[in-house]
Amino acid sequence: MSIMSYHVQAVSEATVQTAFGDSAAVRHFPVARFAIDADAECSVMPRVLEQFASLGLIPSHWESTVEGDTLHIELSMTDMDAARAEYLARRLRRIFPVRAVVTAV
Repeated sequence: MSIMSYHVQAVSEATVQTAFGDSAAVRHFPVARFAIDADAECSVMPRVLEQFASLGLIPSHWESTVEGDTLHIELSMTDMDAARAEYLARRLRRIFPVRAVVTAV
């Protein structure tokens, strides 16, 4: 069994201080997490990323692992509420080789 793993971390924080540097004024953003299982095909990763890019979004975290004929993708998106995460999950589920999408906010 061959296992390959990729990890990408964008510059995006779940907690950001205000421009004044006031440590008491820290804003917490909701973080949406996506777990995706798909057929291990080379076209899946760009198709998944395209769903984010078409909405002007860059995932703050992306990790993918191939185990046998299954591609597991876990990614996070900061500053995304539950309604938008579910909308994006519905779009991801329409990608042909995608088998399952689970979200958590």
